[in-house]
Amino acid sequence: MQTYSSDFPIQKSTSKPWILFNLESPSRFNETKFKPVSHLFDWTLAFNRDSSIFVPYGVMIKKQIKVEDNFHWRLNIDGMKDVFAERTIIKINEYSSRIKEKQVAWFVSNCRSASNREEYVKQLSKFIDVDIYGTCGKLKCGKKQYYDQCKEMAAMKYNFFLAFENSICADYTSEKIIEALKFGSLPVYFGGEISEQVIPRNAYINAMEFKSPKHLADYLLMVSKNETLYSSFFKWRS
Repeated sequence: MQTYSSDFPIQKSTSKPWILFNLESPSRFNETKFKPVSHLFDWTLAFNRDSSIFVPYGVMIKKQIKVEDNFHWRLNIDGMKDVFAERTIIKINEYSSRIKEKQVAWFVSNCRSASNREEYVKQLSKFIDVDIYGTCGKLKCGKKQYYDQCKEMAAMKYNFFLAFENSICADYTSEKIIEALKFGSLPVYFGGEISEQVIPRNAYINAMEFKSPKHLADYLLMVSKNETLYSSFFKWRS
């Protein structure tokens, strides 16, 4: 983070609060460089639950009007407001491991993360098939404007999407797990603790709860072979 004196008004108004807005993880937000100007801000607006205003990437709320799928996302990021558009919602009886031919997909562009997720996936892929899309893998989705269609098609083929964060920080979740849910996949999450206020615990598999990549792979293989267990991760949608 860089700060310049010209970025700030010469005199701070006493009638308007200054709010610091940040959705980046601490590994990308240098607090040391921020300290010289931290006293200027009255409130914080960030992903931390102890912020003045708590704003995760997305929050699940129950609709008041009964519809076929009675959950939707209220998003805080422009460009993701259609995250659960009708075209991406599938009936719960279509969430089936029987109709999917592959195991794990990972969409990733940052190949050197603070969380060292790439090494975890390297070990994981020894025990279960992992197809990697993007800069860090051999598979590509084509032009950026086709990414959504690519992921939507992949969700129909793969049992699991990896939602591995580049930083492991309390309360920090990016668009990764939200996008996996958006496209109807079962996310495998690697990152800091997620509040159930944001995402139901039974909507994803938490990689952090397993002793090793092998233990996780064994569990994923078991889930993919057990139709009842696999479909249980989608019951929150009904």
